[in-house]
Amino acid sequence: AYGYDLPTAEETANQGSGKMEVSYEIPQHWNAGISLQITPKWKYNLDVRWTEWSTFSSLEFQFDKDIPLLELGAIGDDIGTGGRNGIGSDSVQYQLGLQDVTYWGMGTEYQFSDRLALRAGYENRPSAVPKDKPNAFIPINDGDLFSVGFGYGLEDENNIDVAIGYMISETHYPPCSALLGNGCDPAEIVFGPYQGQDIKSKVEFWLFELTYSRHF
Repeated sequence: AYGYDLPTAEETANQGSGKMEVSYEIPQHWNAGISLQITPKWKYNLDVRWTEWSTFSSLEFQFDKDIPLLELGAIGDDIGTGGRNGIGSDSVQYQLGLQDVTYWGMGTEYQFSDRLALRAGYENRPSAVPKDKPNAFIPINDGDLFSVGFGYGLEDENNIDVAIGYMISETHYPPCSALLGNGCDPAEIVFGPYQGQDIKSKVEFWLFELTYSRHF
């Protein structure tokens, strides 16, 4: 069709197996914080963090052979966008379009006794996905992290610290709202595998940390 060689139904069904290389840049990160001793027993901590997610905005996948789905995607990209997305028969590049994120967290510590310190914290985790460019390929978006814990001093300056955290993130993508995921542009066959579908995601997980320290 239109001078293009389409993969056969058998080739599309039998994707097979092979090797794939993924190229991306890990974003840099920094944080700053302040700790205030409000009373002899109460301490308050505030942290501000920044992550350069914009450097992670492109994921390039290189396969060791032609992939039938990508062959179709390359044809659709060539006809529909003039090759703007750069899809090849053995490679694809996802432009995630992420943005840099600044977020904050706070915590408090109460010295219950000479040995026991009680702790609690909260961290706001905004998404690196811009509001005007929703991306259903990234399951975690705006989220909230809650944590509690304690520190206990043992003999001879030994210490045990325990922390438990819970994070939750919920997202809804109405039909055709996310180019990467459920977009309805027929030229974006590779980027919209769930075209027109209503997508809801909920990610929640528990974190547990146990630390033993000894001074010498």
